[in-house]
Amino acid sequence: PPHFTRVPLRLTGGVSPTMGTGIPSAKMRALREEALRNQGRRCYYCLDPICLVTVTGDHKTPRANGGSTSRKNIVACCQWCNLLKGNQDADYFMRLILHPSERTPDEYHIIRARRFTTLRRILPKAAE
Repeated sequence: PPHFTRVPLRLTGGVSPTMGTGIPSAKMRALREEALRNQGRRCYYCLDPICLVTVTGDHKTPRANGGSTSRKNIVACCQWCNLLKGNQDADYFMRLILHPSERTPDEYHIIRARRFTTLRRILPKAAE
């Protein structure tokens, strides 16, 4: 599989990820941290380990598509997956990851490879 290095995204100049969205930072922070705990500190999409420093809160149904900022709609994910997902619905994004076609951009194939590598590591081996 191709090797790549993730470069952490850094927000500079006092910019908050929720700035200008109408979402109070404390509410989003609480939802993001709750999702992180519920997901075992792994990205919802690629399953990579994440922590409080690297976690981002993602709307499964984007606000731009009518999604709410609620427990049911917020998941914890890494910055890379959140950036790549953009305003796509989570189900559609997962389909692109799990069943990429030849025309699907390489980034989705990379996430798929990382997801399956992580699954092989964290799931117990089948009994022989």
